[in-house]
Amino acid sequence: TLRSGHLLAVADEDGFIALYDTRRPLPSSRFPSEQP
Repeated sequence: TLRSGHLLAVADEDGFIALYDTRRPLPSSRFPSEQP
C-alpha cells in the first residue's frame, strides 16, 4: 500500500510540478518561498 498522505504536489506558473515531503523540512536554499 502506497501512503502518499505526506506528499504535497505543487505546480508553479511554468507548469513545473514539485513533490514535497511534508515529513522533512523544506530545502529553502533550493526552493525559495519567494521569487524576485
